[in-house]
Amino acid sequence: MEDKVCLVCRKEFFKGPTTSKKDWENKRFCSKECHYNYGRETKQCKNCGKDFQTKKALKQIVFCSSECRAEYKRQNPKEYNIFRKGHKGYDSSPWLGKKLSNTHKENMSKSRKDNPKVIAAMKKVGKEHRGKNHWNWKGGITDEMKQLRNTEEYQVWRSKVYVRDRWTCQKCGRKLKDLVAHHKKSFKDYPKLRFNVSNGKTLCRSCHKKVHEEIGKQTRWKKKKKQ
Repeated sequence: MEDKVCLVCRKEFFKGPTTSKKDWENKRFCSKECHYNYGRETKQCKNCGKDFQTKKALKQIVFCSSECRAEYKRQNPKEYNIFRKGHKGYDSSPWLGKKLSNTHKENMSKSRKDNPKVIAAMKKVGKEHRGKNHWNWKGGITDEMKQLRNTEEYQVWRSKVYVRDRWTCQKCGRKLKDLVAHHKKSFKDYPKLRFNVSNGKTLCRSCHKKVHEEIGKQTRWKKKKKQ
């Protein structure tokens, strides 16, 4: 009969008749209870003072239950509030909680802008990964009208319309919020007037929906059912 000594209770135990050689080689405890208690220690709860068992490796556990932890934190907010004034960064992340000075930021910006190698590399990447060579290319599925509205010329036209109308809706008088540059004559049907400032008009989104009833007709203009 083969025998071993349990690592926890130090008692001798023997190989059972149904235990295979492989399982017996890995067996270190006489029972499930000893296996459970291996590497555990008894601690005293920081809140209620009761004894409880936990693993030795988990040194951060100092409460017997979540209720005790919550109660202790309520009674000692300064000890457990990590976001208090003057909080220092964690050792694992030295930059956590710290900020760069404006001078440092400006120097970093200048070093990139004035570096010809960085500028050349950025231009090279832009040229090599344009259109079909870009990793997000999906075969040119973007609508032509959408492409035109994303151009710099369209952005400039829209800004000029807003400035001329003083960032105010020309129908209801709403200012600075949810504004849209509306084309008096259709953007699609009149290509020559697309970027003509006189063809633009500043409207808020609600007034723009009233002008274009076809926008979201199935959802926005649906009559509410009477309950």
